[in-house]
Amino acid sequence: MAARFGIFRKPIIAGFNTYKITVAAAVCLYNFLKLADDAMPPLRRRYCPGFSDTLSPDGDMILGSWRQENSALKTVGWIGSNMLSKNAAQLREHFMEYFCSVG
Repeated sequence: MAARFGIFRKPIIAGFNTYKITVAAAVCLYNFLKLADDAMPPLRRRYCPGFSDTLSPDGDMILGSWRQENSALKTVGWIGSNMLSKNAAQLREHFMEYFCSVG
Protein backbone atom coordinates (compact mmCIF):
# COMPACT_ATOMS: atom_id res chain seq x y z
CA MET A 1 0.00 0.00 0.00
CA ALA A 2 2.85 2.39 0.73
CA ALA A 3 4.08 2.05 -2.85
CA ARG A 4 0.69 3.17 -4.23
CA PHE A 5 -0.42 5.65 -1.59
CA GLY A 6 2.29 8.07 -0.46
CA ILE A 7 0.52 8.70 2.83
CA PHE A 8 1.87 5.39 4.13
CA ARG A 9 5.52 6.19 3.39
CA LYS A 10 5.86 8.07 6.66
CA PRO A 11 4.27 7.61 10.08
CA ILE A 12 0.73 8.95 10.30
CA ILE A 13 0.45 11.37 13.17
CA ALA A 14 -3.21 11.11 14.09
CA GLY A 15 -5.57 9.76 16.68
CA PHE A 16 -6.69 6.14 16.65
CA ASN A 17 -10.03 6.81 14.92
CA THR A 18 -8.48 9.01 12.23
CA TYR A 19 -5.78 6.42 11.60
CA LYS A 20 -8.35 3.61 11.42
CA ILE A 21 -10.51 5.54 8.94
CA THR A 22 -7.48 6.48 6.81
CA VAL A 23 -6.32 2.87 6.51
CA ALA A 24 -9.84 1.58 5.82
CA ALA A 25 -10.41 4.23 3.12
CA ALA A 26 -7.11 3.39 1.40
CA VAL A 27 -7.90 -0.34 1.45
CA CYS A 28 -11.39 0.27 0.03
CA LEU A 29 -10.05 2.57 -2.69
CA TYR A 30 -7.31 0.13 -3.68
CA ASN A 31 -9.74 -2.83 -3.74
CA PHE A 32 -12.26 -0.86 -5.82
CA LEU A 33 -9.65 0.21 -8.36
CA LYS A 34 -8.13 -3.27 -8.53
CA LEU A 35 -11.47 -5.07 -8.94
CA ALA A 36 -12.64 -2.66 -11.64
CA ASP A 37 -9.34 -3.04 -13.48
CA ASP A 38 -9.27 -6.84 -13.16
CA ALA A 39 -12.69 -6.99 -14.85
CA MET A 40 -11.14 -5.57 -18.04
CA PRO A 41 -9.26 -7.64 -20.65
CA PRO A 42 -5.53 -7.84 -19.76
CA LEU A 43 -4.40 -5.56 -22.58
CA ARG A 44 -6.84 -2.81 -21.54
CA ARG A 45 -5.90 -2.73 -17.86
CA ARG A 46 -4.54 0.62 -16.73
CA TYR A 47 -4.28 0.51 -12.93
CA CYS A 48 -0.94 -0.79 -11.69
CA PRO A 49 -0.04 -3.01 -14.67
CA GLY A 50 2.53 -5.53 -13.47
CA PHE A 51 2.54 -3.97 -10.03
CA SER A 52 0.87 -6.62 -7.89
CA ASP A 53 1.67 -10.31 -7.64
CA THR A 54 -0.38 -12.48 -10.00
CA LEU A 55 -0.79 -16.15 -10.82
CA SER A 56 0.07 -17.57 -14.22
CA PRO A 57 -2.44 -19.91 -15.90
CA ASP A 58 -0.46 -22.91 -14.60
CA GLY A 59 -0.51 -21.58 -11.02
CA ASP A 60 3.00 -20.14 -10.73
CA MET A 61 3.45 -16.88 -8.83
CA ILE A 62 4.52 -13.92 -10.97
CA LEU A 63 6.14 -11.37 -8.68
CA GLY A 64 4.99 -7.78 -9.09
CA SER A 65 7.17 -4.71 -9.42
CA TRP A 66 6.16 -3.50 -5.93
CA ARG A 67 8.82 -5.80 -4.53
CA GLN A 68 11.59 -3.65 -6.06
CA GLU A 69 10.37 -0.37 -4.56
CA ASN A 70 12.04 1.10 -1.50
CA SER A 71 9.89 0.97 1.58
CA ALA A 72 9.81 3.31 4.53
CA LEU A 73 9.22 0.26 6.69
CA LYS A 74 12.37 -1.04 8.29
CA THR A 75 12.96 -4.38 9.97
CA VAL A 76 12.48 -3.82 13.67
CA GLY A 77 14.26 -6.87 15.01
CA TRP A 78 14.42 -7.50 18.74
CA ILE A 79 13.74 -4.47 20.92
CA GLY A 80 13.71 -5.41 24.58
CA SER A 81 10.79 -7.75 25.01
CA ASN A 82 8.82 -6.41 22.01
CA MET A 83 5.82 -6.07 24.32
CA LEU A 84 3.07 -4.17 22.61
CA SER A 85 0.73 -1.80 24.39
CA LYS A 86 -2.89 -2.64 25.07
CA ASN A 87 -3.96 -0.12 22.39
CA ALA A 88 -1.59 -1.64 19.84
CA ALA A 89 -2.90 -5.13 20.61
CA GLN A 90 -6.49 -3.92 20.18
CA LEU A 91 -5.64 -2.21 16.90
CA ARG A 92 -3.91 -5.33 15.58
CA GLU A 93 -6.89 -7.47 16.60
CA HIS A 94 -9.32 -5.01 14.99
CA PHE A 95 -7.41 -5.02 11.69
CA MET A 96 -7.15 -8.82 11.76
CA GLU A 97 -10.92 -9.15 12.20
CA TYR A 98 -11.59 -6.54 9.50
CA PHE A 99 -9.27 -8.00 6.87
CA CYS A 100 -10.22 -11.61 7.59
CA SER A 101 -13.99 -11.01 7.44
CA VAL A 102 -16.20 -11.46 4.41
CA GLY A 103 -17.33 -8.16 2.88
